[in-house]
Amino acid sequence: HIKGFAPKGQTPAVPSFPKAEKINMISAINNQGSCHFLCYEENMTQQRFIDFMRRLVKDTDRKVLFIVDNLKVHHGKIVAEWLSEHKDEIELFFTSPYSPEINPDEYLNHSLKQNIHSGIIPHTKKQIWRKTEKFMIGMQECQEKIASFFKHKRLKFIQEYGY
Repeated sequence: HIKGFAPKGQTPAVPSFPKAEKINMISAINNQGSCHFLCYEENMTQQRFIDFMRRLVKDTDRKVLFIVDNLKVHHGKIVAEWLSEHKDEIELFFTSPYSPEINPDEYLNHSLKQNIHSGIIPHTKKQIWRKTEKFMIGMQECQEKIASFFKHKRLKFIQEYGY
């Protein structure tokens, strides 16, 4: 039950807000300060995830150790088959459920969200996309900042293994 106020004889109006626009992004960082990202509008699919992993392995001459959360897509049959064919190039490591603080990439996500919600707030998908890409391209040039996400005290296990 909503209560409101209006001058006598006028109907109170409750303001409504349009559905918030959003975009999606997948990203991967490493302790050397490298940053890859992909913005997209639709849901994450197994094929989109594979395409992103394909880009990761193409851009390095070492095996990629990729820490991911437990999104259902990450465990899909198509992904598993692709990974089995590329096990010399990439290996996935899954974080514990509800443990984003042990994934260094979540610190990048936090910085991105702080940036999006500061200054001029974007409202349209196009504005959100532009501000996201501008921030992420800027982060690709800040290798020290990216590398610092791996030095967080909650990530001591990564530092102990030299990653």
